[in-house]
Amino acid sequence: MISLPRDVNLDDLLEFLRNIGLKSSSMLRNFEKDLVPLYSLSSNLHSNLKHKDPVTEADLTLNKFILNEFSERYPNAEWDIISEENSKLTSYEVSKSDWKWFIDPLDGTRDFIQNTGEYAVHIGLLFENKPILSLVLLPSLKEMWFGVNGIGTWKESEKYNLQKKKVDFENKKFKNYSKNSLIKVLTSKNHNNPKLDLILKEMNYQNIIRMGSIGYKLCTLLRGDADVYISISGKTSPKDWDLAAPHALIKSAKCNFTYVSGEEINYDNTNYEQKGCLIASTLPNNVHKDICYEIECILKKYNL
Repeated sequence: MISLPRDVNLDDLLEFLRNIGLKSSSMLRNFEKDLVPLYSLSSNLHSNLKHKDPVTEADLTLNKFILNEFSERYPNAEWDIISEENSKLTSYEVSKSDWKWFIDPLDGTRDFIQNTGEYAVHIGLLFENKPILSLVLLPSLKEMWFGVNGIGTWKESEKYNLQKKKVDFENKKFKNYSKNSLIKVLTSKNHNNPKLDLILKEMNYQNIIRMGSIGYKLCTLLRGDADVYISISGKTSPKDWDLAAPHALIKSAKCNFTYVSGEEINYDNTNYEQKGCLIASTLPNNVHKDICYEIECILKKYNL
């Protein structure tokens, strides 16, 4: 059983997150259908897609909704809550609790604006800087992905009365990945990065899928539609709220999400940035380590 703050019950917490997921999904689809305006005249909204971090009314509405739900349901819980939108308004503060939530109310805002459907909602809980529980919501697919350390990772569908489907990687029969051309690689679609392009070329990957939100990409891995996700910092770097919830899904499924060094991602940076090269995969541990080593050699070779 995972460690939770006093008076917080796991089943109640999961049901709480499930209800947040259903309401959030419905709210975002209303924005997509133009039932609610995506922009207002507020000066803190950035509708220009060229902006490095665009913000819409959907981001702000979901942020307020999720934080209010936590405040009402768990007013005295011994955890800290750090959301992407609130972090933009306040200075960075060191968490004083062993438990902290990282929330991204809309990961993949560009894809949301572009109506690709490749966006997600991230709600991830850390204990002592380790991801232990999360919800990753994919509204366009009506999927809710849960991960609980020690229990597993599973998908629930809105379509079929919250039908659950557990992701069982312990008993998965892995294919033979001796040829790089067989590996399906996920990368970012909206962030041009010469470093990443060089890595993909040097690794001679043939099946490259460019996709939006990190949460959307890692759920694609867990669904079995791809094998590896590779990210490397360019002009910007992922933040903790981009990674924590998807990381918990991968970890609970007993798969790998690491730095290129092979070390597991940690969350002890005071500015929440995750610089460098990150690799997630549902491949066997030894294959994941081999890929990390090969990419690390490429980075050293070109002094990246």
